Amino acid sequence: FFAIWIGMAWLLRKWSIRLDQNPDDKATRNKLRKLSAPGILIFGLTITFASVDWMMSLEPHWFSSIYGMMFGVAALASAFAFSIILLMGMRRFKPWSGVIQTLDVSDLGNWLLASIMLWAYMAFSQFLIIWSANLPEETTWYLARTEGGWQWVALINVFLHFFLPFFFLLARGTKRAPGRLKKIAWLVLVMRFVDLVWMIYPAFSPGKLAFPWISIAALIGIGGFFLAIFFGQLAKVSVPPLYDPRLPVTHVSEEAHGHVS
Repeated sequence: FFAIWIGMAWLLRKWSIRLDQNPDDKATRNKLRKLSAPGILIFGLTITFASVDWMMSLEPHWFSSIYGMMFGVAALASAFAFSIILLMGMRRFKPWSGVIQTLDVSDLGNWLLASIMLWAYMAFSQFLIIWSANLPEETTWYLARTEGGWQWVALINVFLHFFLPFFFLLARGTKRAPGRLKKIAWLVLVMRFVDLVWMIYPAFSPGKLAFPWISIAALIGIGGFFLAIFFGQLAKVSVPPLYDPRLPVTHVSEEAHGHVS
């Protein structure tokens, strides 16, 4: 799975940089288009299989047909939250301070809102179907996650992962205020970790709340490794697209290699 994702990301980045250097390169533009469209389908399929292999298989007697899609949408919410945090940090420096408009910030807030709404819809649909059927082989998954202290994690997840971001992001003022939007993005990103802990850990300790020290260490280690590579690659090239007609021409300068916070 990682080989496929990293491979597609590497190709898209490579061709995007090449297109920045020569905006009239039609061959490169066609390559980007030909990979991007099927790439969405490939990502959807691989993220589904990955969630089944890594998470749902921990309890082999339980299954859900919406599990993979729910995990994929949650990953999308994480991506939007990370993008908002990154962009709001870069916005303080040139050339981004003169490029990022209020409407751009608002659009990112709308995408984040849409992704958490879709995630909540899928999560509630799964719960409602299993609750209404009330079959022993299906209800065990929720029983393990609503006993022994896990029920409080579930409630925190519902309110801080959905309701609080949902009501704040409904307001136009929140989506157009970079500081507030960044805080909501941080909240969503933290709650994504909490949600993953709630989904995974009860498979090992059903009905018994266990603090995920190892998971936190893994998050710091793997997350730190990812961020080091990410920011290292980001610093090598111009971050704003040099010839994008939608952006002011004044940003095409040495400052375009700008700063990241």
